[in-house]
Amino acid sequence: MIQAREITKTYGSVRALAGVDFDVTRGETFGIIGPNGAGKTTLLKILLGLVRPDHGTVTVDGMNLTGDPEGVRGRMGYVPQRAGFDDGATARESLRFLARLRGVPGIEVEARARTAGVAALLDRRVGTLSGGQRQRLSLAAALLGDPPVLLLDEPTASLDPRATAEFRDLVIRLGQEGRTLLLCSHLLADVERLCDRVLVLLEGKVAALDTVAKEGAASLFLEVGDGARDALAGVAGLHWTGDTHLEVRGSVAEQVKALAVLAWAGIEVRTLETRRPSLEERFLATVGMDSGEEEEHADS
Repeated sequence: MIQAREITKTYGSVRALAGVDFDVTRGETFGIIGPNGAGKTTLLKILLGLVRPDHGTVTVDGMNLTGDPEGVRGRMGYVPQRAGFDDGATARESLRFLARLRGVPGIEVEARARTAGVAALLDRRVGTLSGGQRQRLSLAAALLGDPPVLLLDEPTASLDPRATAEFRDLVIRLGQEGRTLLLCSHLLADVERLCDRVLVLLEGKVAALDTVAKEGAASLFLEVGDGARDALAGVAGLHWTGDTHLEVRGSVAEQVKALAVLAWAGIEVRTLETRRPSLEERFLATVGMDSGEEEEHADS
């Protein structure tokens, strides 16, 4: 559905994106994450046709973004973190105005409002709506014209837990209907729950691209007796979290080797646990704990 090839963008001396490649398949929910300054906002602006890359190509549903930007934009709906509706207008007036701008029949307004769960709010003024209601109204606006692709930019960042859960359920239903969804978020719990795959950007480059369901290889967590550090000196993939606590991040063979070495050395294994790292743990392992801030032109 979406193909990005060698996307590069520079602002002055700052390289926001450097040769970014990825594919998004039809009906997939695809996450884009990274620290501030990684290039996420620049990438979204390029996908939306708001910024032209210095180099590279983007195709959406077979249409080239550079050659047919209007056609591509017609295939996409966009949900920003905060939508700029007129507080004095009603929700119905806001959606009808946007429908006219997009050449969409006004009769579609009620249908999209029902999908987004705001049909009962259409005659209320936007200024009286809660944050969650405004965000669902923004989703209804993005659905005008029935685009097959939705770009969601930090859609739950300013919502309370209940509104976040409601919006998350809407996103799940839209994915189940077969829409292709791109979710850019700092809330890794949302990305982990909603996305099929995730792209990690770091300093404008693809640092990782993997399925969320896979969740990485399982690690072995041990609490051991004295002398274990010396005994395990020749075993790869160890990460000590204390004098007697360690994680074996290597392959299954390395994990078995660690246990065998401890047994041979007569060192007690007090506790043993295997678990897969969360998306947050994988993200921090990829980007580091102190990635720092980049200049604002690179990303926000």
